[in-house]
Amino acid sequence: MKVNFIDITKPERFALVDRMSSWIPGKHKFLDKLPEPWRSRAIGLGYRLGLIPAVGYVKIQPCDEKGVPNKPPTITYNIIPDVSVTVLRSLIAGTSVLYPSHMEFGTGTTPPAVGDTDIETPLSATARLAATVTEPGSYEIRYETFLNSTYGPSRPYTINEFGIFNDLSAGTIIAHALVSPGHAMTGTNTAIATYGLLLR
Repeated sequence: MKVNFIDITKPERFALVDRMSSWIPGKHKFLDKLPEPWRSRAIGLGYRLGLIPAVGYVKIQPCDEKGVPNKPPTITYNIIPDVSVTVLRSLIAGTSVLYPSHMEFGTGTTPPAVGDTDIETPLSATARLAATVTEPGSYEIRYETFLNSTYGPSRPYTINEFGIFNDLSAGTIIAHALVSPGHAMTGTNTAIATYGLLLR
């Protein structure tokens, strides 16, 4: 298939790109109404075409009981809620030291929205997991954690949503994503969860 790319650096192209961007509202109000997996696919396409600003991704990598990947990962896109933007602004301004630090997983299936202040249904009796932070590229901040074979409530259960926060138990949600298809935690399987915050 031949793909013709638009050079948005040319002034005459700006009007066309702006018009195309208007088809997908910044707050995903239209896309949020699509059923999964079409919602995630449409948002992903919007990111790749440059119609929606990419701010990050979430990856859930299934693993065996030893932490060795054994299935293809689920990669999805996230929403940066309004409360998160305020936190990120304060970090850049140097008026806050509450950095993104802990991941939380849940069973909720409602698509994330910019008004979110928490994930929908956190796993019962399960603490957030501390994330390891790395800088793998010039424009990415990557957070990663390991879900071991005893993590979470009684198995089986399915992880349908993800959130990253700036505190172990309180704090503010920084990003919220729907994991689609959901990741089943059964037997002694494990998983690696990754959140990449993209700066450009």
